[in-house]
Amino acid sequence: MNEGRWALPFLLTHGMSFLNEQDPYDQCPVYPRLVRTFYQTFTKLPQAGNKDTTTDLYMVRIGGKEVKFTTKDICLCLGVLPDYSHKTGFGPPREVSTEEMIQDMCGGCRTKNGLGSRRAHLPPDMWLMDSLLRHNLCPIGHGQERHQPYLSILYYIYKDIWFNLREVYLDSIQKIHSKVARTATTEKGKLYFPRLITRLLVHLGVSLPTPTPVQEYEPVMFEESQFKSNIIHMRSTRGPDPVAEETAIPAATPTMPLYQTFRLM
Repeated sequence: MNEGRWALPFLLTHGMSFLNEQDPYDQCPVYPRLVRTFYQTFTKLPQAGNKDTTTDLYMVRIGGKEVKFTTKDICLCLGVLPDYSHKTGFGPPREVSTEEMIQDMCGGCRTKNGLGSRRAHLPPDMWLMDSLLRHNLCPIGHGQERHQPYLSILYYIYKDIWFNLREVYLDSIQKIHSKVARTATTEKGKLYFPRLITRLLVHLGVSLPTPTPVQEYEPVMFEESQFKSNIIHMRSTRGPDPVAEETAIPAATPTMPLYQTFRLM
């Protein structure tokens, strides 16, 4: 495996191609103002009003109407099984300690606080997957260091272990909600998960307007040129390792074709 050549086939066989190409048939329009409204009005409802006791209930207000959903709806609108099954393509879930993750996936190289590792210490075949996840699933935070819970997501994919995708999405939505709540409505901003929100609202039976272009908001793009420059940087730099003597990262042969633009949902 070279620099993540396995990543896109892996997403396909595990029903997660939406992390690479969210709208292959151009049938999922982006509604910039609706996306911002979604995050501004996002709230968690009391468990007492939830018929499904296995998951929490959330609400947004779209067009003056309350729209309620659960994390299961997030998976269902993407065509993903919300709970573990052998049909997901993953192995059964299991608990793995942070120490084991760092030793197994990052060669024991850790951050200064000892609680995580760095992107430079990931196996080269995880670089593309890391870029996809960091931009299209967990877009808030994650510079060069890899801490929990993001480190777990990387490891579970690395070892083909099932993880709770809907809870990961929810965590990202909550972080984006907090970020949007601190931003003035007139301020230019990024659109996070715009196609996921379109899919979710359609799944919930919400009638959406005809999309009109809005210049001040743009879906965040992950260009393949960024990944190419990332590879060059990864080959030439190594993260600090205050605990153990650093060993050279094996050079990877670039046989992977650069894929199309990766867009945030």
